[in-house]
Amino acid sequence: MNKTTKTNEVPMLMSVHDLQAMGMGRSMAYQLLNRADTPVIKIGERKFMLRDKFYAWLEAQTPDAAAGMQ
Repeated sequence: MNKTTKTNEVPMLMSVHDLQAMGMGRSMAYQLLNRADTPVIKIGERKFMLRDKFYAWLEAQTPDAAAGMQ
């Protein structure tokens, strides 16, 4: 599988498939979409993430971001 490495190659509306293309396993991608603290959009029964909100959420998860909040 070809892993996506550039932000602009990731679609604006990310699915499980897109998370897998970034290097996550299938189960990890589904776990991420089912977490209460992730920025998920539900369309019908499917779950997606907006790319920019995902990257902002991801940035907030880094140890450097957490240390800056203390």
